[in-house]
Amino acid sequence: MPTKEMIQKYGLYKNDQRICQNCGEIFFIQKWNSQKFCSWQCGINYNKGRTYGQKKCLNCGKIFKREKWKIKKQKFCSFLCGIDFNRGKVRVRPHKCSNKAKKYYPERRLKDGRRIALHRYLMEQKIGRQLKSSEHIHHIDMDKQNNNPDCSNFYLYLNASEHQKGHHSLEKLVKGLLKDKIIRFKNGKYLR
Repeated sequence: MPTKEMIQKYGLYKNDQRICQNCGEIFFIQKWNSQKFCSWQCGINYNKGRTYGQKKCLNCGKIFKREKWKIKKQKFCSFLCGIDFNRGKVRVRPHKCSNKAKKYYPERRLKDGRRIALHRYLMEQKIGRQLKSSEHIHHIDMDKQNNNPDCSNFYLYLNASEHQKGHHSLEKLVKGLLKDKIIRFKNGKYLR
């Protein structure tokens, strides 16, 4: 630990002066450093007095100890117990794109630990193999929440460009309906 004379002579740690959270001694450190204790031993002594709580794991039933402020939220004794508990259950997660409105898509966690969207999982069960990352599932009725287990609402495209062509065919259909005046466009919406 540098003394006050060393700090004045060599300009060591002259940016910030802090008080140790364990012993109350003043120590000097650079401002960008997040150090809370004057020494490593003070940090250990501070954490020795922490109170721990016990909780039963929801998956394996084992009793585990954690600090009281952490144990309120924690339900499992380990990360792997949490995965085992949630495996195979339908979960809902927000859409990844932050610029879109928050949409929730159901997903499943499989035995191998990967998460998969429910419509992709159902299609994998129907065709009997794992889908490639390039393959796309199209919802025929345009309702992404309509995930029928019989897969009657799904169409499997081999790649993204084929999927886009399917969407562009709908635009051509709308163009014909506008031309024949079956539908119209008003105030930013297509109407009958």
